[in-house]
Amino acid sequence: MALNTTRGTERTLGQLVSDATTDLQNIVKGEIDLANVEIKADAQKAGKGGGMLAAAGVLALFMLGFLLTSLAYGLSNIFGWNPWAGFLIVAGILAGTVLLIVVLSLITSLITPHDPYATNPLEALKPPSPAHWLGTDELGRDVFSRVLAGTYPTLSVAITVVCSVLVLGTLVGVASALVGGAVDALIQRIVAVFQSFPEFILALAFAAMLGAGFTSAVTALTLASWTGVARYARILTLQVKQAPYIQVARMNAVPGITIFARHMVPNIGSPLLVMAASNLGSVILNLATLSFVGLGLPQPTSEWGTMISDGRSYLQVAPWLVFGPGLALLVVTLLVNLFADASQEVLAVSADPTHRRRKVSTT
Repeated sequence: MALNTTRGTERTLGQLVSDATTDLQNIVKGEIDLANVEIKADAQKAGKGGGMLAAAGVLALFMLGFLLTSLAYGLSNIFGWNPWAGFLIVAGILAGTVLLIVVLSLITSLITPHDPYATNPLEALKPPSPAHWLGTDELGRDVFSRVLAGTYPTLSVAITVVCSVLVLGTLVGVASALVGGAVDALIQRIVAVFQSFPEFILALAFAAMLGAGFTSAVTALTLASWTGVARYARILTLQVKQAPYIQVARMNAVPGITIFARHMVPNIGSPLLVMAASNLGSVILNLATLSFVGLGLPQPTSEWGTMISDGRSYLQVAPWLVFGPGLALLVVTLLVNLFADASQEVLAVSADPTHRRRKVSTT
């Protein structure tokens, strides 16, 4: 009798322990699922800051229309190499490249092998394997998926900054050159004050005042880098303004708006577009540096600078946490710089009036 009672007690205790273990596992699983939901919500909230999706969509539509216009007009003038041909060729190449980057950024969520925000403590700090090509981080998230997901926020900020700098700098530089006088002197003093500080130090100061976020990062990087485009646009406008064909057009009573649209825009537009393409790489690096010090895109956004910052604490035991985003930064910056060099060569050829004669003579 006592033996049966003991066995019954053991079975009861064992069942209680089993039930408690099951309940504990369910609680832990529920907390992990809840944490994943909160992380995804925070990431979506951070990613939507400043209208990232709207900005990328509008930019993609604009670039697509500009690309089609450039191809239609550029092909009809390519053999004559007039000023508009060079401008539109460079603009078309830039538009196609930006459009491709935007499309690739938008579809990264469809091609990631794992959820970039799903945590799994049991898989934390796993080395690269067939299941996780670049390993996992300290929360068990797939690093390769996070690198792919980081393409969208990184390039969204960078492209928005480059477009903002191009518009702001061009408007200020052209207005300074055309108006002249006291307005030109005042604008140049403001430009000199901004350029007396290193670009990244300015971006760091503005980001510290505005805080982390998409809008803050775009504003800080734009305010830190518009002066170079403004000064270059002013120089180009002054050169074109004093050109002989501009003087002839004025003597023939050609309206000023016609002179600006037909003669000045195509001659200053191509160099400015090439300069914008050249600035894209530096903007990407500056954004990664801001995120590295905690002033870029907030957690848990999969931004490459933020991933490098999080991975430095585990550099000795899990170097793959830094290798993935670092390699992505290297590849994207290298491709952007190569594109800028190619655009500059196209611009130099299209601006050469003897190109067509040389081409005919060689045949």
